[in-house]
Formats: sequence, structure tokens, C-alpha cells
Amino acid sequence: MDVFKKGFGGGNSEFEMRKAAPFLKFAVIGAVILLVFLILSLFLLRITRIEAGHVGVEINLAGKQRGASEIPVRTGWVVYSPLSTQIIEFPTYVQTVKWTKDTNEGHPINEEMGFNSKEAWKFLWTYRFPTRLSQLRSRIST
Repeated sequence: MDVFKKGFGGGNSEFEMRKAAPFLKFAVIGAVILLVFLILSLFLLRITRIEAGHVGVEINLAGKQRGASEIPVRTGWVVYSPLSTQIIEFPTYVQTVKWTKDTNEGHPINEEMGFNSKEAWKFLWTYRFPTRLSQLRSRIST
């Protein structure tokens, strides 16, 4: 028996070569398929959360049913496709907008409203505007 013929079918099974890992090929193919699936799901699926006190509006960007959906998206997790859908979140609680001279109450600048009369009188006042988006009226009609 020759030293260089060991493992190449020289008749002695003690020196036969065998495959190191028979399932390595399938593991690599499975990992590649999983990686492709994860990359595609990052582009085709998005997950967002509608917070308490908010309502979401689903807007269809493609197809015959383009525009705002009739049914508002409620509080919780939402899975959608960013290629064909957009979710916009609106608050349903009362918000107060203030235009005031007091720098501690709003922005650090003077947002007081003022008007001049015909006689050159200047009128200034602080204005507060409460707004609320009702959940029943939060549907956007197209």
C-alpha cells in the first residue's frame, strides 16, 4: 500500500475520507433563505403603535380604493405595508393652543396677538384656543 493512496479507495477502510458535516449544505441554504426573508420583510412590512388617546387613519396609496379608509385604526399595534399604505396618528384629547406674552406659559418668545386700528391704536391680547378631534368625527371623507 502506498502512502499517497490512503483515503482514496486503497482498500483499507480505516483511511477512507468522509464528509465533515452532511447537513452543512442545508444549513447554509436555510440561513440564506431566512436572511432574504428578513430583508424583504423590512421593506414590505412595518409595525407601528397607536397610543392611548389617539386614533389612526389608514390611507391607501395604491389601487382602486385609494384614499382614507372608512374605519379608523384603534389603539394598539398595527402591521401595514409602507408600499401601499400610510398610517397617520391624530390625538383625540383636548389640546389648548396659547398665544401669550408670558414667556413661562408657552414659547419663550412673545406670541401675543395685536392689531392696529384706523386711529393708530394698538390692541394686544392673550388668546387661548381649545381644540379636540372627536373619535366619531376622526374619519376623513374623500
